[in-house]
Amino acid sequence: AIQTVNSKLKGRTLLLKRRSGQSGTARFSSQGAPNALPAAARVSRRKKKSRAPPVADYADLVRQQQFWQSYVAAALAELNPVTYQAGMALCAELDRHGAGVEVVQSTCPSHVGISGIVLVETSRTVSVMSPDGKARRVLKQGSTLKICLPASSPARVRATLGDSVLLDGAALIRNGTASKARRLS
Repeated sequence: AIQTVNSKLKGRTLLLKRRSGQSGTARFSSQGAPNALPAAARVSRRKKKSRAPPVADYADLVRQQQFWQSYVAAALAELNPVTYQAGMALCAELDRHGAGVEVVQSTCPSHVGISGIVLVETSRTVSVMSPDGKARRVLKQGSTLKICLPASSPARVRATLGDSVLLDGAALIRNGTASKARRLS
């Protein structure tokens, strides 16, 4: 049997491919010639794969939130003069990794009420890890995020901005336009 297989395969090129969903199975090209994808197709296929948020422990995120709070308090302390517009613009431009957020409004009803610490922020999404350890991805477009300001921020800033700010997710999408924020009423 081995001699028969060797004689039939001698001089022929076989390309072994795995089909999606099948592990360990191979598919042979019908004419024995390789039928590999062009390089451009391989690259575009790699780009299409969705990236899952990195795995993190909620306790690690609580420590990161403490760093975020000191970062925001220092940034707000440097704000001079303290005006509502300047404070809201600064809040919209700050890095939100580690911020405590809550989705207060969304076009997707299942996103409303999601709260936790920002795990990952991309140009169009925010991944939030809740205290139960579940990471949930929320689209910025159509969502309003409530971000709590740290208690250590200066009193003059808290008097102007309040304890938390509402950020319009559509304005947070990175496309070169200025971000917009609203005061929590």
